[in-house]
Formats: sequence, structure tokens, C-alpha cells
Amino acid sequence: MVSVLIDAGAGSKWRFKDALGTFERTEGLGIAALRMFENGVFSSSAHNPFQVDARALLKLTDQDLLDGFQVTPDNPLLACENRAQLLRSLGKALDEGPRYFGGQCACNAHPARPGFMLDYLSGCASDSPMTVSIDDVWDVIIDGLAPVWPASRTQIDGVSLGDVWPCPILALPLDSDGSSKQQPGTECLVPFHKLSQWLTWSLLEVIVKLGRFTITETEKLTGLPEYRNGGLLIDMGLLELKDADRERGLADSTSSVPRFEVSDSVIVEWRAMTVVLLDRIADTIRKKCALPDAQIPDMFLARVLEGGTWKGGRENAARLRGDTKDPPINIISDGTIF
Repeated sequence: MVSVLIDAGAGSKWRFKDALGTFERTEGLGIAALRMFENGVFSSSAHNPFQVDARALLKLTDQDLLDGFQVTPDNPLLACENRAQLLRSLGKALDEGPRYFGGQCACNAHPARPGFMLDYLSGCASDSPMTVSIDDVWDVIIDGLAPVWPASRTQIDGVSLGDVWPCPILALPLDSDGSSKQQPGTECLVPFHKLSQWLTWSLLEVIVKLGRFTITETEKLTGLPEYRNGGLLIDMGLLELKDADRERGLADSTSSVPRFEVSDSVIVEWRAMTVVLLDRIADTIRKKCALPDAQIPDMFLARVLEGGTWKGGRENAARLRGDTKDPPINIISDGTIF
């Protein structure tokens, strides 16, 4: 859970040096988080350093993360302080979510931990080979972690929705006289929940293999609308940025790659099309494999993402833009989405 929340884009300049070698981007962030975990940074117990708990996360400082990620003026990591705030918010979510994360100890002698979600899921199980719906797992993530997301995000009735953004094109005039049938509002909101779904996909493997659960209806999850999957679609010519938008993005860029805010309509439309096309790619692969439904592997879409589109997106970025390995469109990141 910690690793996913801090795995937003690191930028092209950051590196993490380890006994195993020097790492960058996702691998570097993962190794750095693992080393911090091994050093007990996320645990409040000297006797149990290999755990993540609310007490430790609530006390986590920006400097703890700067040190853990080896950040210096010569080794900058994008939005490191925002990542630290995300982890403190995770601590708050754990502390305020005893239903999901409080464990089974009525005396509350043990601090809330992400791992206690397995206790909650076992209570949702329908039969002896513990079977739960993806809806039960999603409740833990989307409801239990609601306090994690910044209050600056899209809101309804004062509630921050997380990775949900308005898409102006959905409010285009629809009447013959040019008037709009709808005003920009909830109808124009596009829910992505990229980090939440990434976290769900990541946890499923652990829940199934270590928790011995059977998870049903995983097909309800979507492909991840992030810059590696979406970047592949642009680099391969499936999607193309409009000339006017390209010029606008280049005017705000320090490189040859156009750049936009995460809330920009270009990014919202790009991400929405990424979700649609990932489904079509998965369907094409499924048909090419000619497998009957009963033989389609579990979590098939996740396999397509990990071994196909995400991997291909990064490899194409390295081939086409070897100096930075950036995607074909850069997103101004605050460290809480990408």
C-alpha cells in the first residue's frame, strides 16, 4: 500500500543507489520504499519493525522521506513533500477506519495497520474457501482510504472525490439550435481512480496468494489511465494530439514534449480514451489466443497491462526519447496521481 501511494512519477533526474545497483523511476521508488520498511521507518514498534502502522505514518516527516529517497539538490525527486503528506494521510485513514484497519483487539492495544484489512475481508467471505467479491475489496480502498486524497480535488457536497475530473466535451451543445441539453455538472465528471485501482490490482495478488482468498468479479476493474499505457497509444499512432493543443502544451514545456496540468481537458480526454482502448486491446489479445471463457486466466486485464501495454509504453518511451525516457505527453505532477 505504501509503495503504490508513493509511486508517482519520479522525474528523469532522480536515482536511488543501493547495494544491488542504481535504480530509477518505478524500480527506484520500490527499492527505496522497501529499504525504509526494512529499517522500520513505517512502524511505531521497536519490537516489530517490519510492519506499517498508523502511529508511525502520522509522525512521518518530510525529512524522513527526503532521507529515505536520497533526495538532494543534485538528485531531485518530483513532489517528495506531497508524497510524505500522502503517507501521513494514509496514517489518518488507518486511524479513522477501525472497520477496515483496526484489527480484532477490542482494547485497541495494537495500532491500525493495512494488513488488518484481511480480517475485514474474512468477515465478508461467503463460504469456506474464502470467497469475496471485488466489491468488498473496493469498499476497503475507496471508502477506507477516502481521507488520503487531497481536498483540492473535485468535490460534491464538500466530499473530495479523488481522481475524478470534469470533461468539458461531455457538455457540448446537443440541440439543433446549438443550445446545450445539460449544464456542466456531475454528468461531465469522469472517474478514473487510477491509484486506487492500481492499489487494488496490486493487493489482489497478495490477498489471493497469501490470504488464500478467492476474489470474484475482477472484470469490474478498468485498465489504468496513466502515462505509460496512454503513452503507448500515442507513440503507436492510435491517438494523436491536436495541433492547437500541441502548440499550447509546448508553450508551457521546458522540453520538446508538450506538458499539461492533470486537470486539463487534453489529459482528461487522453486518459478516458486510454481506458476504452485498453479494453479493446485486451479483447483483441483474448480473441487471438482463441481461449474459451473457462480457460481465460484470472485477472486477464492486469496481465495485459503489466506484461504488455505498460511495459511497451516504457520501452517505446526509452527508444523514442532516450535522453529523458519521458512519455509523449508530460503531466504536471503533484506526486499524488502520476
